[in-house]
Parts: sequence; C-alpha cells; structure tokens
Amino acid sequence: MTVQEWEKDFYGNNVTITTRDNECVIYRIRDDSGDSVLTRFEVYPGIALIYNDVHTDYISIKELVGYENILEINHCREGRIEFESSEGECLYVKKGDMAINMKAGVKSYSYFPQSHYHGVTIEIDFDKIEKNQNMIMKEMQLSPKILQDKFCNHKQCIVLHEKQEFEHLFSEIYCVPEQIKKSYYKIKVMEILLFLFALDTTKEKIENRYFNKNLVAKVKEIHQYMLNHIDEKLTIACLADKHQISATNLKKYFKEIYGLSIYAYLKEKRIQKAAELLRETNHEIGKIAGMVGYDNASKFSNSFKSIMGINPSEYKKSV
Repeated sequence: MTVQEWEKDFYGNNVTITTRDNECVIYRIRDDSGDSVLTRFEVYPGIALIYNDVHTDYISIKELVGYENILEINHCREGRIEFESSEGECLYVKKGDMAINMKAGVKSYSYFPQSHYHGVTIEIDFDKIEKNQNMIMKEMQLSPKILQDKFCNHKQCIVLHEKQEFEHLFSEIYCVPEQIKKSYYKIKVMEILLFLFALDTTKEKIENRYFNKNLVAKVKEIHQYMLNHIDEKLTIACLADKHQISATNLKKYFKEIYGLSIYAYLKEKRIQKAAELLRETNHEIGKIAGMVGYDNASKFSNSFKSIMGINPSEYKKSV
C-alpha cells in the first residue's frame, strides 16, 4: 500500500502500511533495533486516536516542518518513554502517566528504555479542527483555542504522573468491543478533552522532572557498559568513577530512565541472560553463574528463583 508523504513525515521512511480502510490505518515501523505497530483511527476531522505497540529502543524521524500546530496527549499503559524538550531537557513517562505536548515542543524521536511501550495517543490538529468543529464540541463548549492556550503557550511538555483519575479515563480504551469502537472513541475522546479543560495544571507543571541531556547520555553509556560487562563485578562507585559522574546523579538518573535501581536492573538482566544460556547451551549451572557475574552458586540460585520463580536446575529441566 502506498504511504503518503505526510505519513512519512510523521512516522519516518521505514514505515509501511499493513491495513488501510474506512475505520483505521495500521502502520508498521521495522528496522534493526525492533518492530512497532501503530493503529490509527480518525475519530473526528482533526482528531485521531492511535494505539502504540512498540518493541524497539528508538523511533527517530526527521524534524517536522509544517505540523507545529498539533497537540499530542500520550497515555502510557506499559513500559517507559523518553521525550526531549525543544530546550534539550529530557522527561520520562512511565506506566499510568499522561504527557501533553505540542509536536513542535519535543524532538522528533522517541526513546524506549525498556525496549517496549504500550499506550495510546490522542492527536489534535488545531488547524483542521477550526475548519471542522463539530456540533458536539460546540454544545459542550470545547474550544480548541482554550485547550491550546492552556497547555501550549510555551511549547512545554507536561507530564501528569499516575493518578486514579487517569486510570479511570483510559483503562476501558484498551479493551473496546469491535462493534462499538467507532462510536465509543467519539465519546471517550470528548470525555478526555472535558477532563483536560477542567484540569488545574499549576501543580503538575511544578512537579515535572527535567533531566540534563548530557548526563542522560552519560548514564546511557554506563547502561551499555553494564550490559557488555555483565560477567564482571560492577559497583556504583566504580561505574561513577570510570564515567566521571557523581554516584548520586548516577543512581538518580538511572532509576528515572530505566525504572529500577542499578543493582535491581543488573540482577534482572543477569538472570535473563542466565535463563537464555540455560535454554541454549549445555554449560553447567556453575559455569553459567560465573558467566553472568556470580561467584557464589547459592546466591545465584536464590537470585534466579526470585526472578524466574524456580531454581536454575528446575528451569533447565523444564526447557
């Protein structure tokens, strides 16, 4: 199926279309780093709902030109996503969070620290809405201009952290029966817009956590170093000293980016690698323990069971 120019602008040159009909368009973005499927529904003229099923580290496209007047509302159901603001600061959206930004207010890439992300995006094109504002919006007094002024005066990205209200707003949108999707999306989008019109953002803006781009890049280097040296004894002090960053910043930034403390993350990755070796090699369990950084078989067995639910020998038999 032919990909239109605006679709390449939005989703990059690697995008292909698997389905296009009156109800939706399903896009697939695949490269060496992974695979993503985006399912887009045009709910109203100028308002789209997109399901994001991402299994990759990065989605990167060229800088958008001519699409500055578009607002995005992102809800994260699973995983984690990094946004970089137009001023070069990074923000992180985790499970349950909602992010609101103008397309012009963030860089044209998305980074997924956990290599997967599931969520929805409501995309509002103010230029199209002004020309096609429907009767329902008029009756509800939903003025796109008010929404634009409220969230987009300074092109900032606002992250609203997990709250019960967001769970109520978005939970049902992930399991809509096929036969009512079209009508349901219209109602649900209006409900979310009404919620945002009534929302006091003052406190939320203050609570936004911005992270220095250079320190973020350094922590990502440390992350890759950890994965490349998973068989070695790694300490926070040694990692911080080697990469010239304070231990305090290393711990703070690492947890914000990857969602776990350094040691919890390293333990998880070591056990995942050990499980892979148990499945795919005939190495003895003791050797595998050493290959993932454990010099004590008992400690390795306890760590393995805490992550996988069974000990290494039971796991090896099961596969």
